[in-house]
Amino acid sequence: MASALIEELQACEATRIKGLTTMDFELLRRILPDNLTHVHSNGHLQNREELFDRMTHVIEFVSIEREDLTYRFYGPVAVVTGLMKMTSRMRETNTSADAIATVTQTWVKETTGWQQVAFQSARHP
Repeated sequence: MASALIEELQACEATRIKGLTTMDFELLRRILPDNLTHVHSNGHLQNREELFDRMTHVIEFVSIEREDLTYRFYGPVAVVTGLMKMTSRMRETNTSADAIATVTQTWVKETTGWQQVAFQSARHP
């Protein structure tokens, strides 16, 4: 049972990464609810539409990789923690940056499938 749930969440994370790196907001809306809580490594808090606005005007996610993920299940809730390696580009200055962070995601299994309701990252020095 847990392995099937892990596979579902891995597919959701692959969808999230694809949506972020291709700016496919319709794809992202399938797994990111309106009330998403997204906390960036600098502590900046955004909901889903604020995140999409930031992607449109401020930052491009060039690549995202995930490693060493752990999965904990609490009924219909999953907490996923692990490393994220990301390359981003600031749109205004066209400068790129690489970052490594530890990320915690909270997913809830709804009738429509898994929804990532919370995301928080802590950047590594």
